[in-house]
Amino acid sequence: MIIRAYQQTDSYEVFQLFQNTIRVTNSPDYSSAEIEAWISCTNEISLNERLLNSYTLVAVKDNKIIGYGNIQKNMLDHLYIHHNYVHQGVATKLCDLLERQTQLPILVHASITAKPFFEKRGYHTLNKRDNFINNQLLINYEMQK
Repeated sequence: MIIRAYQQTDSYEVFQLFQNTIRVTNSPDYSSAEIEAWISCTNEISLNERLLNSYTLVAVKDNKIIGYGNIQKNMLDHLYIHHNYVHQGVATKLCDLLERQTQLPILVHASITAKPFFEKRGYHTLNKRDNFINNQLLINYEMQK
């Protein structure tokens, strides 16, 4: 696995990874309607702009992007790993590198699924967030390290 800077040419593959991760990895914690609402608030163009305007890294294995993450100022924004590579250290490596780009405190809005990962990294919950998207309640947690 190599980790490198995000490039605009990664846009389509990263957007597919974003959708796949939510649909597969997050499915035990969110309903189908919640997942589709979550996915609907981002498109490839807006995601690409977001990632180009922040410090973004991608993890690549066998010429395939298996994870990505970004940080802007002290906000860890995205950290998505392909479901076939969860619990293999990809998120840890990406997060280690992203966290080095800023100073404490670092904030993250963690999904129900990601909350235990961030707790193991020393983040603590500031508050539970109720987000309403397309009439669906999506719970996540504002966490800080």
